[in-house]
Amino acid sequence: MPNKRTAFITAFSLCLCGLVLPHKQGRAEVVKIDITRKDDFGTHDRIIGRVQFAVDPKLSANRIIADLDLAPRNRQGKVEFTSDLLLFVPKDARRARGTVFLEVVNRGRDQSLAIMSGAEQRDLSPESWVVGDGFLLEQGFTIAFLGWQFDVHPSQGLTFGAPIAPVRGVVRESYIAAPGRRSTGFFLKYCALDQSRHAAALTFRTRMDEMPQPLPRESWRFASDGCSVEVDRGLDTGLYEAVYEAEGSPVAGLGLAAIRDFASYLRYGPSGATLRENPAAQERVIGYGYSQSARFLREFVRDGFNGDERGRKVFDALMISSAGAGAGSFNHRFAMPGEAGNSVLSVLRPVALPPFTDDGLLTRAQAARVTPKIFYTFSSTEYWARAGSLTYTTEDGKKDVPLAATSRLYFLAGTPHASGVLPLGNATRTQPFRHFINFAEQRWAARALLLDL
Repeated sequence: MPNKRTAFITAFSLCLCGLVLPHKQGRAEVVKIDITRKDDFGTHDRIIGRVQFAVDPKLSANRIIADLDLAPRNRQGKVEFTSDLLLFVPKDARRARGTVFLEVVNRGRDQSLAIMSGAEQRDLSPESWVVGDGFLLEQGFTIAFLGWQFDVHPSQGLTFGAPIAPVRGVVRESYIAAPGRRSTGFFLKYCALDQSRHAAALTFRTRMDEMPQPLPRESWRFASDGCSVEVDRGLDTGLYEAVYEAEGSPVAGLGLAAIRDFASYLRYGPSGATLRENPAAQERVIGYGYSQSARFLREFVRDGFNGDERGRKVFDALMISSAGAGAGSFNHRFAMPGEAGNSVLSVLRPVALPPFTDDGLLTRAQAARVTPKIFYTFSSTEYWARAGSLTYTTEDGKKDVPLAATSRLYFLAGTPHASGVLPLGNATRTQPFRHFINFAEQRWAARALLLDL
């Protein structure tokens, strides 16, 4: 009898495992990490690679991702996507801080290395990134940079491979023709459909407060591939807006899942697995974003991504720098995540949407008990161009709204969104200005805040 009883218990256990294990395997968000290069980088090893992900569209943690249910699936019913990875891992476990500093890159490139260490990237291929004075390395962080934006090209930094949802829809593309740059057209982020090009519209205005004027349809056209607009008489200085139909939308919101799942893997992945050879160096994870990528992090925590597919906290803390009250074009059909969404670089993008204050922004995280500690930082620009005060007032500006007990906000007074350099100049790498550029740096404040977070 004991032998039969043991055999029965064993068989029952195996059946139970057969029911449970596939469910766990179905949550294997990080499927594989391909390391393409590993170099000696002084106190750290530098690792360059590609992370392969797969997520289940049916899981509640993923249902908020726009068009995920329409994306192509593999044989297991999962949606696959990939991210470029650049990682610096401490060699000496005794000197490791025990914390991962994971930067959400800004349009494919770093911001922390520039802001905290004075690094200037001349070549954006990951093997060519420089680390400035090496502050983050000296402090013993494991430092990670992960691609999440589908429209970044390899020459622009870390890329992200998103699947395409087979959908059609109306797209609005804006283009500002600057003075002194005479051209005949502009490129589109989404190509126009052949059969609907005749119904497209192109408008023009010289000021934001003017009524857009439609251009006669016979005076402009799409290029043969539908991926650019050409105007017969050339472009005048002002704002052009094209409205047309496009097909095939990248599932942009998977960029949020990539950050969530990679951070979760670094923190909870199996001991001894790829990049998890020294778990003691990865006991905590801090997320960092600046400007666009800080707006990404506001949306990330707002939409519940700080809990992984198992409901575990992903980021212990976040540095959300120079986001103001904005979010972004990160998780919807025909998204344009690189657009700034303000009157400086882009127009009429719906990125400054409520909730603005912590009592709405952190609702999902608080309900799931995965609220991160947050340091918000503002330069003066976030008040002028990013509605920064809405993060701690009512929308009519008449009453103060307290931050969450887990949050702090620091105004780095007198600093600009992007600092100039000494000796004084009036040009950046992208454009000239009429006056000298403010050279005040955020470096020392940013360093101190990071170490105290």
